Amino acid sequence: MQKFALFTGSCQSMPAIQYLLQTGKLACVVLIDAQPNPDLAQLQYWLQQNRISTLQYKKIMSLS
Repeated sequence: MQKFALFTGSCQSMPAIQYLLQTGKLACVVLIDAQPNPDLAQLQYWLQQNRISTLQYKKIMSLS
């Protein structure tokens, strides 16, 4: 069975996360590199409460 990593930074993705979780297709949630805000904080809290694995995506700036 394929599993998916969902890249997000918003609570608007919660229905998609719940669907993937319920169908056993969620590998993890990758939190995008964004400025801290209430929406992202709420998403992080919800993911933690539901014991969903998360990774942090950090964009590396190119110096060229």
